[in-house]
Amino acid sequence: MMEFDFFDIQKITEDQFLVDFLELPLNLQFEVNRYKKLKDRMLKLYGLLTIKKNLSRHINFDWDHLMKNEFGKPFYLGAPNFNISHSGSIIVFVLSENEIGVDIELKKNIDVTLYLDFFDGAEKHFIKSSDNTQDSFYFMWTRKESFVKALGVGLNDELLKISSLDKIISYNNRMYSFKTHDFLEKYKLSICKELPAN
Repeated sequence: MMEFDFFDIQKITEDQFLVDFLELPLNLQFEVNRYKKLKDRMLKLYGLLTIKKNLSRHINFDWDHLMKNEFGKPFYLGAPNFNISHSGSIIVFVLSENEIGVDIELKKNIDVTLYLDFFDGAEKHFIKSSDNTQDSFYFMWTRKESFVKALGVGLNDELLKISSLDKIISYNNRMYSFKTHDFLEKYKLSICKELPAN
């Protein structure tokens, strides 16, 4: 089982934002208001509301049970595993019975050489030898991020050495699969999901 949802904040007016903001408990309103830019506040608010909407299909949702681990990965006791990501104006949400991570990136023209140290040798070769280094960079970057988010940990030297190039990889006696797509033309999206044990 895997579920996917997305939300585009471009259609939200400032008035609608203020109405929806009041749905949150005070502690989460405070979290939203820590952001200075309205766009960032919108991404935070509608990220939380996207979590609530999707988890409510599976559980009797209560804001008090939405938590984060020490690395900031959200979880909800008694609910399926889920993950969320945002870039540009898009928020994406995934849910699975096993560990899952998602990353979305708005594709911009960047100097990919500045980021090559985040990849192992095979990944670097894949990016540098590609006819489209920008697209190959976002392919690998979103895979690496989705893998780290599935694990629920921060990016460290050990994880930098693990290649996310293959569709299925093994880590700590567990298997993980990747799916990577172009999304809404301007975005690259990767989902990393732990495969069930046989």
